[in-house]
Amino acid sequence: MDVTEATELTLNDWEILTTRNRNGIMPYQQIIADCNPGDPTHWLNLRCRDGQTERYCSKHEDNPRYFDQSTMTWTPVGMAYLATLDALTGARYQHLRLGVWAAAEGQYFSDWDPAKHVCEPFDLPAHWTRWVAVDYGFADPWCVLWAARADDARRTIYLYRELYLTGYRDEQQADLLREKSKGERIARYYGDPSMFNRRTEQNKLSIALVYRQHGVPLLPAVNKRIPGWQAVLRTMASERGPSTTSESPRLQVFSSCKNLIRTIPQMVHDPLDNEDVADKIRGRKTEDHACDALRYLLTMETVPVGRRHQFPMTIAG
Repeated sequence: MDVTEATELTLNDWEILTTRNRNGIMPYQQIIADCNPGDPTHWLNLRCRDGQTERYCSKHEDNPRYFDQSTMTWTPVGMAYLATLDALTGARYQHLRLGVWAAAEGQYFSDWDPAKHVCEPFDLPAHWTRWVAVDYGFADPWCVLWAARADDARRTIYLYRELYLTGYRDEQQADLLREKSKGERIARYYGDPSMFNRRTEQNKLSIALVYRQHGVPLLPAVNKRIPGWQAVLRTMASERGPSTTSESPRLQVFSSCKNLIRTIPQMVHDPLDNEDVADKIRGRKTEDHACDALRYLLTMETVPVGRRHQFPMTIAG
């Protein structure tokens, strides 16, 4: 069975189709569905990709499910049609030209392009400056991102590791963060400023002090949202470098940072402040934890000389 533009189906429609796919009667019967990408929160994207990128196969014993994300480079189309797609803008360009599941309206990071911003992991030189940012959570996801700054002309920033977990206590978070950073020379650890608030219940220490007791000397990140998002946009923007003739953004994200890659396209403009990212969409909290950690990372990388927590130009010894 072939289903064209499967995104036009509701989840109920899809389940009716799949429950009629009786493999016991027709062992080789399949449902093949195709679609153009849409909003990243669409049920089909969430169900099939399960947070993965590009190719995914869920090998259920009786009902295997395969997902393949193609782009126009896979398709033998005419150059004139490609030129038409290249002229598109916003979410339509993301959907039809790049094959990206992006917010249909008001996407904040419109420059985001996995083809330009995502790279395969490689061994980073030990002398590159490295720093870490934490967005705190317990029931909500706790996100940690590691960054390294290259010594090339563009001072490329590589996001090379991600933690994205729930249900970890403060001391468990610090221990895991320290373990993941073992053997690396981390210049600074930055955290959400709320982690430095003293907790009144049972006279508990602040989260930042718990981290410090467990070997992670956390410093407060600057939490000015709009300047922070501007720092992300600047680092994400493509530019022509002195050693290249093609546009190349400073920001490079290892493909292993799956939750950051998954949630960046979901961020939209705040309807009350176009310069800010909305923290709710239709009354539902956005999954902005990885993006907040990214904002802390890039804000602190650009802190001017003389500020209280000046970012070091070299790795601290």
